[in-house]
Amino acid sequence: NDDEVAQSHDLPDLVVFLLGTGCRIGEAIAVQAGAVDWSAETVTITANLVRVRGAGLVRHDGKTFSSRRVLPLPGFLVK
Repeated sequence: NDDEVAQSHDLPDLVVFLLGTGCRIGEAIAVQAGAVDWSAETVTITANLVRVRGAGLVRHDGKTFSSRRVLPLPGFLVK
């Protein structure tokens, strides 16, 4: 990818993560380093980010039990 602006904001990595996991954008952006289990090749989705008027982006727990889940990471993401 030759787009320096996209590269500087890690957008290609984010898009690949979205495609590989099927996460919503807010869920993907809310993933923290401890949520990735490299040995099990999984990511645990526990929260999402939403824009709140007057407060900006706010991280909060998912609304339902099913929004908290463990997803397998495909090989191309693990690499």
